[in-house]
Amino acid sequence: MPGGKSRTVPHFQFAARTGRVDWRRLAAVDVDRMAREMDVGVLQKLLQSVTFCNIESEDLSDVDPNIVKLFRLSQ
Repeated sequence: MPGGKSRTVPHFQFAARTGRVDWRRLAAVDVDRMAREMDVGVLQKLLQSVTFCNIESEDLSDVDPNIVKLFRLSQ
């Protein structure tokens, strides 16, 4: 940089996953209807819960580990 000043790149950090999944709210969502009607409001209501939940704290003993991996990647 001109003048000998170095530019600092902001440090990236993933947010902590501490929340719980709201399974009732999730079960109530009709994904096909939401997509068809482009109902962003429904998506926004779920977004916070899904984004910051700690999926590994849930009882997932009967769930394929790749589904958990897919969920974590989608976060």
